[in-house]
Amino acid sequence: VLLIKLPRSYNDTLKKTYPVMYALDAQWTFPYLMEIQNSLLYDNLVDEMICVGIAFPQNWFANRNRDFMPTHTDFDSASGGAPKFLEVIKKEIIPYIDSAYRTDKKNNGLVGGSSGGLFVLYTLFQQPSPFNRFIANSPSLWYDNQVMFKIEKDYSLKNHELNAKLFITSGGYEEETDPVSMFKNFCDQLKASNYKGLEMESLVVEKTGHLTAGFYANLRGLQFLYKKTDIKVDALLLDQYVGHYEQGLVFTRAGNSLYIEMAMKKIRMCAATNESFYMTGTNGIAEFTKDNKGKVTGISFKTADGNFYSKKLN
Repeated sequence: VLLIKLPRSYNDTLKKTYPVMYALDAQWTFPYLMEIQNSLLYDNLVDEMICVGIAFPQNWFANRNRDFMPTHTDFDSASGGAPKFLEVIKKEIIPYIDSAYRTDKKNNGLVGGSSGGLFVLYTLFQQPSPFNRFIANSPSLWYDNQVMFKIEKDYSLKNHELNAKLFITSGGYEEETDPVSMFKNFCDQLKASNYKGLEMESLVVEKTGHLTAGFYANLRGLQFLYKKTDIKVDALLLDQYVGHYEQGLVFTRAGNSLYIEMAMKKIRMCAATNESFYMTGTNGIAEFTKDNKGKVTGISFKTADGNFYSKKLN
């Protein structure tokens, strides 16, 4: 079963395309992942994306053991179905989403935890992968005598590039009770492989266990994978925005950055486009307005709590 959430701006334009985040175990994770994403969007911390949850309608644990495990073991008689499940994702699920929605087809993310996290890592090393962004929360590195260590090692012997962003996590209490430090050892092994093109960040979430770590881990992971766009704007264009506005607002420039001064504070404005700006961690977007001669006349602030306009004074 696929659960699909489109960006709020999806119907505003027929041209814009979006990255896609695919979430495993969506029968459990999709509701809270969407709440996390909504909060990140509200605070201008991530770009909009299409979210697709891949859910099992029934027999959750049996299907997870079948589809997420990369090798067959006595752990479960049906285990070892990860290669086939990945083929279903590549040949059925992603093509369906790409044909039905305006995806950018270049930035597919995959998020999973526990045995789902193991599948995320397995997929990372099945190049060319249909994904280039990965969140692996508390992956089951113990599985099949730590087979993921061998999979990574075999890949590294033949490949020196891995063009991907990986966010990998574990719970603090998991690390306290792990006598062999599998998470640390795997992260160290990945770093030692020194792949060209790999952007990796690891996180141990303090005072959490196997399941509870996922809430904060996914928040941080989405920030890492889908950080909100902040483009470079030409200094000459920024100079047109510099000046005093109503409500005591003052805009200044330093280098290729625009700053707003208010309440005795100077805050950098990140650029979403050449005309629209935002402040990281706060809600809303600010758009400069111009007259028919191209002269800046003011700035319009659009927020979840309402909109207001400030006229440029000089």
